[in-house]
Amino acid sequence: MMTLYNDRIKIKELLFNLSINLNDFSISRIGSGKNNRTYLISTQSEKFLAKFYFFSSQDKRERLINEFNFLKYVKEIGIKNVPKPIIKSDYHNLGIYEFIDGRAFNSTDLNEGKIIEAASFFSSINNYQYKVKSRGLNFASDAFLDYDKFVIQINQRILVLENAVKTEKNSEDAVKFIKNLKSLWIGLKEELKKDRDLIIENKSLCVSPSDFGFHNSLITKNELFFVDFEYAGIDDPAKLLADFFIQPEIKVSLDYMKVFSYRALEFSHKKDIIYQRALKLFPIFQVKWCCIMMNEFLPEIAKRRLFSNPQLDLEKSKFQQLKKAKKLLLDI
Repeated sequence: MMTLYNDRIKIKELLFNLSINLNDFSISRIGSGKNNRTYLISTQSEKFLAKFYFFSSQDKRERLINEFNFLKYVKEIGIKNVPKPIIKSDYHNLGIYEFIDGRAFNSTDLNEGKIIEAASFFSSINNYQYKVKSRGLNFASDAFLDYDKFVIQINQRILVLENAVKTEKNSEDAVKFIKNLKSLWIGLKEELKKDRDLIIENKSLCVSPSDFGFHNSLITKNELFFVDFEYAGIDDPAKLLADFFIQPEIKVSLDYMKVFSYRALEFSHKKDIIYQRALKLFPIFQVKWCCIMMNEFLPEIAKRRLFSNPQLDLEKSKFQQLKKAKKLLLDI
């Protein structure tokens, strides 16, 4: 309750700067994000979404700045199906956004039309005529800018996870999983040396929503809205293509990868090369996603999860994430 009380004060302070009548102000917790706390704010005339972003000395990613600036850019170029950024407080790591009154996307909503709609959104934010406007964006979180550095990062992720699960009680399954992942990764690195020339050819960067998929979308009466851009920024388009199909929440069949990719890459004259690179790099990003799914086993990530949801059953969450990671490992 103390968290809600403190958050309420900070939100009211920020909204006061907008000269909004706060006499009938109400706040309620919504969402189940893993990296932030979100609230529905209702006033006499409007509704807003308030989001508090996690930040620590070990994790200094500028989630608030990335999301707010990305949405400012997207709105500035005329894209309508994203929330409008209203106001932010860097001091409180708090962003206020337009509230989108929609429902969560689920697997029964998935069809080729929605997949093409998502691809068109990505293409539209990369129209060449907006290139100058996009220069103020940061690089995306964990942007894929250098193949060799990326490989080192995955090596490090696996090592950190390996050390972390050893300290867990009843961690035999997790230890075995990391052992299998490590073995596969060693073989994969050797295999990819054959395609190194294609893989390291990276002369194209794009504006990326990052963590882009239907798990971060809402369905309203009239259209599909895309939300949650705290990792957004400049990135390699091949990574976006792969991540769209790897993300585990609302799985999209790889049967659609070509049609999605060519619609998404309409802005580029290098679509064939980018698509081929995405196919070659796909297993690398799958390994990274296996590591991401195991994040609950890392103490620093556990802090972030509990920041978002103090009532989280962390042990249950670890079990669920390990189950997802095992499933993905079998697909690589």
